[in-house]
Amino acid sequence: VLTIKEGDSVRLCNCVIVLDPRGPAKVAKNPRNNVHVLNHYFRFEPRVHDVATRGHVTWENKDPVNHAIAAPGIFPTNLPNVAISDQGTAAPNKSVTTNTGEGALGFIKKGWYGVNCSLHAWELGRIYVSDHAYAGVSSKANKCEVAFDNVADGSYELQVWHESASEPIHKEMIEVKSGFAPKL
Repeated sequence: VLTIKEGDSVRLCNCVIVLDPRGPAKVAKNPRNNVHVLNHYFRFEPRVHDVATRGHVTWENKDPVNHAIAAPGIFPTNLPNVAISDQGTAAPNKSVTTNTGEGALGFIKKGWYGVNCSLHAWELGRIYVSDHAYAGVSSKANKCEVAFDNVADGSYELQVWHESASEPIHKEMIEVKSGFAPKL
């Protein structure tokens, strides 16, 4: 279990914690191919999440107004602010998704993506896209702890991505060996 802390007492929530493999370690494939996000009370829940490369995200609108959801770098064009499906507009009690049927590729590139509602500027979210299973989100629900099971022995770059940053706020090389449990 990795515990991400700031100082001695404050745990950081809404961070993506990544163990990025460096070398020949056998790594588990990211199983999160379909992620569901609520758009409720004019915010995304979860606000920060991770998904597998070529995985899909569905945003379900639970508000009484339309939301226009957009994210850069997703199928089909990889242009900034590409609308998701149905021009990215979700009516009340409807959904938009990156899975628009046959041939929909979802998030085709690994990386860090911003999500927004162009109708409500304060509605922001983040998505981390990876091939491997060693990425997780620190949240209030998991007490800001991220656990990775069955991490293969080997070299990894530990990365901490905060929702407000466009690059990792912390990076360091670590060696994982059986029984290893770092605390930051």
